Amino acid sequence: MSSARRSVDGGGSSPTPPTPTPTSAPAPASASFIHVACRVRPTNPSETNEPSCVRIDSANLRITANSSAGDTVFAFDAVLSPAASQAEVYDATARRVVADFLDGFNGTVFAYGQTGSGKTHTIIGDITQSACAGIAPRAVCRRSAYVNVFQIHILNALSYIEFSSVTRAHR
Repeated sequence: MSSARRSVDGGGSSPTPPTPTPTSAPAPASASFIHVACRVRPTNPSETNEPSCVRIDSANLRITANSSAGDTVFAFDAVLSPAASQAEVYDATARRVVADFLDGFNGTVFAYGQTGSGKTHTIIGDITQSACAGIAPRAVCRRSAYVNVFQIHILNALSYIEFSSVTRAHR
């Protein structure tokens, strides 16, 4: 069995897949199936006197990790600073996924990071205060609002069907 692949234009075969053309600007989020965001959590009281190990460049969607071996730059679809509100995090990371889910598409939002990096705070938050609620409670509220609207449309449609069948029966 050959390891050659058919070229993109449909002719012949080439030993390596085509290389994407680099662009100067990142593709819009809607052009990608995977959206990667980085949220930098605020420092806790024991860290306030320590230098930060990252530099945030929200304008260029980059995080620089500082290390003695040299700096490493990472690019993301969204970069959220420690000052970002839970609403801003939801808007940047989950709003589109939830909307697509309600339109019938599959979607996943998950948090990944070290212990103490803020995953639970990002996903759950403080559900006793609506402004501090995380992604999951906000998604549930959005779904509930959608279901309420959807139920109203179903009830209106059923009422119309019932009204139509009653008026036809009396003709």
